[in-house]
Amino acid sequence: MKRLKFNITSSIAILVLISQVLLSCKDEVVVNNTADQLFSPALFSAAIITNVASLSWTPIANSTYYILEISKDSLLFTNELVVDTIVDKYYFTLQDLWSNTRYSARIMAVSKDPKIKDSKFLAITFKTKTENIFYEVPAADIATNQVQLKWNALKQVSKIVYYVERSTTKVTVDLTDVDKAAGVKLIPGLSEGTTYIFEIYFGGMLRGTVKVDTN
Repeated sequence: MKRLKFNITSSIAILVLISQVLLSCKDEVVVNNTADQLFSPALFSAAIITNVASLSWTPIANSTYYILEISKDSLLFTNELVVDTIVDKYYFTLQDLWSNTRYSARIMAVSKDPKIKDSKFLAITFKTKTENIFYEVPAADIATNQVQLKWNALKQVSKIVYYVERSTTKVTVDLTDVDKAAGVKLIPGLSEGTTYIFEIYFGGMLRGTVKVDTN
């Protein structure tokens, strides 16, 4: 009986000793587990207001700057790729994007320590909303055969295209420097009692649409 008691006691002691050794080893692994690469900037997101995108992300410790890439496609990063370096900021605003267009953005953190690798890219995609820089056309600016159009003169523009509603025939009016500075253009030669659609562009980018019924 004494021998059996001794064996049981010895077995319990050995198990306790083994468990303590295992726990000690586990703790040692956690302490020595040093990261060799920065984390990707978390919570990377885009807030869209018409054709303006406000990008933001969570700052990464031990990073010296961020590399931000923007492209006009869906996560391909091949069409009109633009690369920016962002220092000491955790946000970036993209102005005058194309209206109603799909874009992609990706960001990575660059390490201060050459022994620590830069983070991987984190990518998102977003779509701009419809922009309209035209002002509403008051009745005083509408006649039987002409319309005076006004728009935000701070925006870049190059031409106005107009057509009769449901027609496929379009007329292009190139804007002069005087037109652009004033943000005003008189469109003559229209038909009485007709619905027209006017579109304003900067190159191939649509910047606004307005519908007008002549008197």
